[in-house]
Amino acid sequence: MDVNFIYKELGRRLRDARKAAELTQETLAEQVGLNRTSITNIEQGRQRIPFHLLFYLASAVGVHPATLLPERKKAYAPDIIDKKKLKTPLEQDQLDYVTTVVTSGMARNKE
Repeated sequence: MDVNFIYKELGRRLRDARKAAELTQETLAEQVGLNRTSITNIEQGRQRIPFHLLFYLASAVGVHPATLLPERKKAYAPDIIDKKKLKTPLEQDQLDYVTTVVTSGMARNKE
């Protein structure tokens, strides 16, 4: 699976959201505890980020974390995760988010 696609798309979406929020790379970096160079590298898809940083970045630019992730292909079933098999019950919005993350990786793997 080519994970570079995920990080390039994440970076493009982050850059668009940052600009829409009228933030500089420096300001965004300060808000999430990084340096400006890291923000540049993330936006270019060159730097992988820990999962929790996705939430910090999304919050700083005022979007839902799923907004920064590549969209899943319509060819994949939305019920890829069986709610009955989950040990911890999820609310629908949480399940939708997990499904988006899982199917994004699956879609890229199929290409």
